[in-house]
Amino acid sequence: YQDIRPNFSYIDGNTRINVKCNSTTDTNMNACGPYIQDRDLDNLAGKLNTLYENDVLVLAGNTPSYTVNHMVSILKKLQADGIKVVLDTDAELVKKMLSTKLFLLKTTKEEVRALVSYPVETTEDMVRAAKDLHAQGVENVMILDISGHAVLASKEGTFQCEVLDPTTIVNTVGTGDSLVAGFLMEYNRSRNIVDSFRFGASCGSATAYSKGLATREKIESFSNSVEVRKID
Repeated sequence: YQDIRPNFSYIDGNTRINVKCNSTTDTNMNACGPYIQDRDLDNLAGKLNTLYENDVLVLAGNTPSYTVNHMVSILKKLQADGIKVVLDTDAELVKKMLSTKLFLLKTTKEEVRALVSYPVETTEDMVRAAKDLHAQGVENVMILDISGHAVLASKEGTFQCEVLDPTTIVNTVGTGDSLVAGFLMEYNRSRNIVDSFRFGASCGSATAYSKGLATREKIESFSNSVEVRKID
């Protein structure tokens, strides 16, 4: 991707290898990553200090428990500088950031169970959880269910859309990442939360029906068919 310029923060150790096996049942084999030292996090913080007010920072993936408090300090400082923080990570870190006015929290039906005190099994449960997390201070909460539903709770209301048809999915890897990326791209373009949710769902759907990340053409084909319904 010629327009994406990576700026890695290098550490000692080797990058872990994750293996995804796609079949009627997906199998994930995720290796352990190298130990992350405080100086590594300080180096990362230095890079992040180059962000400007209203820039967006996305923290996604696994956050080792021994780094959580350090990461919380980094994220809170960035928020104080006007950076919009987006989380798609472990419950331990999310819990410590819920009251800090996160711009966006993306989670799944399975993951959100660690953030609320009641079972989350149905779409109605997902809606309840999204609204409760929004009430705790998260500006926008998206919850994705691999069975196909996605919900959004925001100050504009609560919304639902169908992202996937589980009977015809090609590959679920990257679906949630595409949902977040599409949401943020459209929000940066239009500042419209509903349109952002719709475009994010289009990106997630297109990736789920692709052998890898979706192409622009496939995303645009889904953008005309994804329907967002306001619940309240």
